[in-house]
Amino acid sequence: MSRVEAYILYKKAGVKKLMAEHTKISFNHRKEISDYSDLAEMLFPGNRNLQHAVACILFELKWANSIVPNLVYIENKYSTSRRILQRARAKLSRIGLIEHISSFNIPS
Repeated sequence: MSRVEAYILYKKAGVKKLMAEHTKISFNHRKEISDYSDLAEMLFPGNRNLQHAVACILFELKWANSIVPNLVYIENKYSTSRRILQRARAKLSRIGLIEHISSFNIPS
């Protein structure tokens, strides 16, 4: 909002005080992560279904002898909904913990 728009808003609406600076929010605290449950709780605080899905995905990737076929395998094995697994997978890939492997990005 420019100063002119703020002045017009002040005159029309009778706003008494406008914020001159942006609000800065800082998260300088760090929590030590000791296991998968701490990681899942940090990624999805308060959502047990997504925490369970993150743990299932990470465990399957860790203990897999080869590439995990797809989410349907994890969905059937742990009886978790596909939507929850997709949301958990999207968050894990967004932060760079997992990567989707397809025929286009396999080195030859």
